[in-house]
Amino acid sequence: MKNRKINGTKADAEMIVTNENGNLKRLPSDFYYDKIELRNYEICGQSSTQMICAVYDCGLDLHKLITPIQCRTPDLLLQMLTLKGELSNQPFELLAKKYNDKIISDNDLNIIIKWCRKNGYPFKPIVTAKTNTPFKLMIQPDYKQTIGFFIWDFIYSLNETYCAFLLFQNLVGQDKLPKETVYISLPPKTGPETEWRDREFIKLQDVKKDEFKSLFENKYQEILFTNRISVKDEIHLEVKAESLFDAAFYQLAILLNNYSKEIRICPLCNKYFEVAHANQKYCLNKNEYGIRTCYPQKKHKRKKLMEQKNNSQA
Repeated sequence: MKNRKINGTKADAEMIVTNENGNLKRLPSDFYYDKIELRNYEICGQSSTQMICAVYDCGLDLHKLITPIQCRTPDLLLQMLTLKGELSNQPFELLAKKYNDKIISDNDLNIIIKWCRKNGYPFKPIVTAKTNTPFKLMIQPDYKQTIGFFIWDFIYSLNETYCAFLLFQNLVGQDKLPKETVYISLPPKTGPETEWRDREFIKLQDVKKDEFKSLFENKYQEILFTNRISVKDEIHLEVKAESLFDAAFYQLAILLNNYSKEIRICPLCNKYFEVAHANQKYCLNKNEYGIRTCYPQKKHKRKKLMEQKNNSQA
């Protein structure tokens, strides 16, 4: 019912959101997530309690650092998949083996921090009714506030996103499982609120093909988002994710409606990208001058330079 005005009565509202049979209409939807832009990230603590923290001025309202991002492409999902490829596989193997008292390498930590600076604070800050301040918030003597998240929680959430993507690809027949071992957490036996450290992990390569669908559906039962009907401009549904990981999961869900949109890895920069056509092999990334950075001729030139370098060293 485009451009229909509403006078606030119950009857008018029912006419807008239901069809002639009284069933709910399938409304067009807008999808959002909050980007919390923080710059001063640092590493705090050790082993299982190690955190990545961000510092900001006490006088600054955290809500002023939040920018609502409307999603029309799986951009955040692609960023997370690329991040998974940039990190070493060691944290994900230790995650499955419950060796969460091990130290993650400085290189991996710096890659995660760089990703957070670009994409935002990954989890939803929990606000208490009494103080109206985020959970895990610490007051520093120099009037600074610190908000942080546990690194192993980040590794687990990233692994969940990556595993869900692999399940999706196999269900729609787009790809095979990777050569490296991938561990996936099984559904909790005592309820969805079970701590992830108490869950069982198995090799994804050992999961039977006929179990992929149920395992994929189970992953979606744990994502958190809110939705509401909006009448701004025209009637539609506004959906908002609770964290960046929930947003990535929701973006993956949107791909289910159009899985002809294939996601591949660029052979030059190793970034994930959504293909525009079936023959596309390279991403469309551009540098600061608007020039494409990945294309077939560049791959040929790089290969030729490597051959010349190897010949000169021989």
